[in-house]
Amino acid sequence: MSTEAEIRQENIDKQLAEAGWSRGQGNLVTEAFLSGTNKQIRERSSDDSYLAEAENSRAFADYVLLGKDGKPLAVLEAKSDSRSPLEGERQAIEYAERISQQTGKLPFIFLSNGDETYFIDKGRYPARRVNGFFTSEDLERLELLRQYSQ
Repeated sequence: MSTEAEIRQENIDKQLAEAGWSRGQGNLVTEAFLSGTNKQIRERSSDDSYLAEAENSRAFADYVLLGKDGKPLAVLEAKSDSRSPLEGERQAIEYAERISQQTGKLPFIFLSNGDETYFIDKGRYPARRVNGFFTSEDLERLELLRQYSQ
């Protein structure tokens, strides 16, 4: 059994890179700080000094996948390989709702333990198992379908 950090580094990061997501390309944020206020999503700093004012409502999404416009397309909650990815569903939904409050757009949700990955389009479809992470183009296409189906 591996820890969540090991799963992220050894499995999830590689799977994300295969789908075109990386910090180097600027479309992936890890340990993204989320608050219940109108503050923007930020990379977690090493000293956490900026967190004092939001101590009660702080949260860190494991990953946030960004679209071409720099706005979040999806959140990803990672779990260790000894746990079901579905254990992170409530947490990931909360993160997606916080992002929606900040940006006006509800991001899609991925749950993964490195072996199993689930995708959620909140309000439209429940969690369903998928073979891997979607590309930016895939998520932007799904976002258009979501927008024009309403």
